[in-house]
Amino acid sequence: MIENTLQTNGTLLDDKWCQFLHEHRFLIGLSVDGPGRLHDIYRRDRQGSPTSARVVRAARLLAKHHVDFNTLTVVNRENSRRPLQVYRFLRNVIGSRYLQFIPCVEPKGFEDMPPQGRDMGILPSSLGPAAQPGAEDPFVMEWSVGPEDYGDFLISIFDEWFRKDVGKVFVINFEAVLGAWMGLPPPTCTLARTCGRSLVIEHDGSVYSCDHYVYPEHRLGSIHEIELIDMVRSERQIRFGQEKVLALPDTCKRCRFLFACNGDCPRNRFLRAPDGSYGMNYLCPGLRKFLEHVSPRMTALARGISRGQNADDIARSYAAMDDRRAGQG
Repeated sequence: MIENTLQTNGTLLDDKWCQFLHEHRFLIGLSVDGPGRLHDIYRRDRQGSPTSARVVRAARLLAKHHVDFNTLTVVNRENSRRPLQVYRFLRNVIGSRYLQFIPCVEPKGFEDMPPQGRDMGILPSSLGPAAQPGAEDPFVMEWSVGPEDYGDFLISIFDEWFRKDVGKVFVINFEAVLGAWMGLPPPTCTLARTCGRSLVIEHDGSVYSCDHYVYPEHRLGSIHEIELIDMVRSERQIRFGQEKVLALPDTCKRCRFLFACNGDCPRNRFLRAPDGSYGMNYLCPGLRKFLEHVSPRMTALARGISRGQNADDIARSYAAMDDRRAGQG
């Protein structure tokens, strides 16, 4: 079975395009980072003009032509501090019912990293001492989201989603965590125990281990010369995927939330762990804060769903219980 998907900023979509997308049953991922004042900070066209109005127009065109779409939001330094503005805009203005939030983490000097450093997704010690978890990291670009800000961003949106939108709006970040609580395989590679199934094919036919590792040492070959399935199953690619778990610092292995995040994406592992080893994830403080916060409600959802209850009924009951507690307090 072939599924057609397209990720786009939507600025060039028109009626003709949307008719085509509907006819051929494309699933569209629409890139939008929040309301105009937040979206337009980094989402500008090559002339430097804002694009937010065109993205809103694209969402309305997709809805008009009944094209299935979801939204992908990059969480950066600026919009991470306005979580509810972002969420409500996506829900109420864009009309998205399937949302995904991706943290923007861009280390400085990554292009100068030696192959062995890139293999583990960490910065080399030659760039200076690694930052401790929770500290200001001197290596990320200024638009990168801060770990604590990312955690607070997810928490704020989760609280509104849990109280109002469970069963109506689907946030893959929350669905994935709920799946972990229920013992289900993660829907995204970043949360999986191992990775290596998200290969990328470049314009010249070259295949790389991952779209975050498009470097010569991670080139598996070309589709003009080698069957794609052979590259997917190659020892090199299997080893690449296994490195995710093999390179985990002991601190992560002892964490009670390892089952839910599995150290997150290796590309973000450039902090020094408490034992002095490299490989701690930059986002760890925020992710841990988020998982601590949602743990009781994820436990309630997982138990209720396993008993055949509807997720929205569980959420309403839990919210009512919270209200009673607040009233008693």
